[in-house]
Amino acid sequence: MIDRFWFKSVYFREPGGVLFELATDGPGFGVDEDRATLGESLVLPPGSSRDRDAITRGPSEIDCPNRNLGLTVRY
Repeated sequence: MIDRFWFKSVYFREPGGVLFELATDGPGFGVDEDRATLGESLVLPPGSSRDRDAITRGPSEIDCPNRNLGLTVRY
């Protein structure tokens, strides 16, 4: 079991390779935010503050290598 601060998780992979996560309901996101302002700002779990800049910057754009389909995938 992994403590994710807002909940606890258990991970397992099924024989086909799909990864599943089972998580508890509690303690919940209200543990460190007031219910009235919940979700108005980015709150990181303890230990993640040093990564705040990278997290808020977001992912870089990735182009799909299969251009013959005319698709561009952005993540």
